[in-house]
Amino acid sequence: MAKKSDLLKKVASKATSKKSSDAKKKDEVVWTPDDALMDDVKDLISSAAVAEVIDPIVKQKKAVVGNKLFDRWTQAMWDEKKLQSNPRIVVQKDSTVVRDMSFLFMVKFRTNALASFIPKPDEIPEDETAESIVINALTSDLVGLSQETAEKLVAEEGDEGEGDAEFIIESQLNLSKSFDKLYYSSNETESGFAKKLLGYLNAEPAKGRKNVSVPPVTDEERAILRTDSLLKIKDGFMERVCGYCETVEQLRNLLRFVKITIVCQNFEFAIGEEPEKRSARMEQSVKKFLTVAAA
Repeated sequence: MAKKSDLLKKVASKATSKKSSDAKKKDEVVWTPDDALMDDVKDLISSAAVAEVIDPIVKQKKAVVGNKLFDRWTQAMWDEKKLQSNPRIVVQKDSTVVRDMSFLFMVKFRTNALASFIPKPDEIPEDETAESIVINALTSDLVGLSQETAEKLVAEEGDEGEGDAEFIIESQLNLSKSFDKLYYSSNETESGFAKKLLGYLNAEPAKGRKNVSVPPVTDEERAILRTDSLLKIKDGFMERVCGYCETVEQLRNLLRFVKITIVCQNFEFAIGEEPEKRSARMEQSVKKFLTVAAA
């Protein structure tokens, strides 16, 4: 007698994922532009096709140029031991003082860039804490700070060392799931807790009373609340960051750790050129990049 698993395999081998040939194919709706719209439609499609080819090249060039300029920017920051301004990168025309091309290079920093860096409470190993996770990251090969420096940089909110720390671990009380998921959960503890909260929000005191009466929350329901740890970086960190590093490479690593963003924007091309010459140069550039993409 064939085993049950063998029978299942036999049936599965005869099954097909193809749709039935009797299934009606949905008709495609086709519109033809009228004469008044035709030229604009052709321009849209052709320009979109060119953009799809050139956009990846632009992104690649931004990454290459941005990273090299970041090295120069951080070297100047390290040499002068102070935060650098965002420079405009200028290409001069024919080796003169007249500008031909330019763009703005920026290094952006956000104090909440690492807000979700620390894992959820149930994902933190028993032998670690939120503070130790941040310290271990700062002393890892990816950053390379000393243990002493890393410990000075990190503190939990309310600790004595918070005043001197740059990375502050804040506690935030949250529900383990969104309210909707708790309310519609098949778990009676979760759904019961959500219904109690909803009942409390909708409750109105009886006539002549100021308080409402609601069922008490059980210990199991209290477990639905959890304390998340958020990592915030103190304002002014970029002005002080050089003081925590021993080499320019540590500086670069630390800035990448705090998720600085490198931006190249506000491009200017063929500055001061007459429209015809500027268009000719633009066309030459487009041909160049289309040729590169096709190679």
